Amino acid sequence: MTFRFAGALALALATSSSMALAGGLERTVPSVSILFEEGRDLEFSGSFVLPDLDGDDGTIPAGFPGAGASLSGNTGNLLDSYFNFGAAYKGDFNDDLSYALIISQPLGANSSYPSGTSANPLDARNVYGGSGAELVSVAATALLSYDVTDRVKIYGGPVVQMIDAEASLSFLSDYQVDADPSFGVGFAVGAAYSIPDIAFRAALTYRSEIRHDLDTAESSTALGQNETDTTIDTPQSLTFDFQTGVAQDTLVVGQGHWVDWSEVEIS
Repeated sequence: MTFRFAGALALALATSSSMALAGGLERTVPSVSILFEEGRDLEFSGSFVLPDLDGDDGTIPAGFPGAGASLSGNTGNLLDSYFNFGAAYKGDFNDDLSYALIISQPLGANSSYPSGTSANPLDARNVYGGSGAELVSVAATALLSYDVTDRVKIYGGPVVQMIDAEASLSFLSDYQVDADPSFGVGFAVGAAYSIPDIAFRAALTYRSEIRHDLDTAESSTALGQNETDTTIDTPQSLTFDFQTGVAQDTLVVGQGHWVDWSEVEIS
């Protein structure tokens, strides 16, 4: 058995809410690389992220109380730090048939608007202070892979995903929403072609969208308590992984990742 700890503990400093990942909610790009390890293999990965995002002198957006009014001052850092964890295990049934279990935290959000102390009611921190949102997800992917030939591999299996979310908007009648954890099921399928002599490998993996129906509790000063359902479809994606040897002890790797964020809707 091989035991790996990837990256020790990476410290990332981000300057945008999207963290350079599409959609702003995606925190990890799914990988099936463990399927290509020899024998049994156990891997862990972790990252600690300290994002930084602030703004100055905005206006209250349309549709909210006081829309169009000019704000003053700096918002302060709007994003909280977070830790992201991953793990994977791979084993073999025989020379051609293998299995893997991959645990990841693919989606997430941590925003928190600092409260203000200024006497100016249109100070940005006084208007938005106390607002925030948190979304946590965990996905477990179980894959079965089969070596069609010594160069062609196909794989697939179910994906079970958990989502938990809450949010508050202090400037909107102290609105708060808290959703119970929801579990949804999808699938992943893919194929790979490799040339072992030159360490070449190309793999294409598709992951389906996953629907979540969350029991949601809403409350506000104006409207009181309300129990409702919230539907979230996490998006389908397509990932292309590529590697090839170019010289002795030199490997070139690349990845292309498409996510259908255009179809994501929270209703």
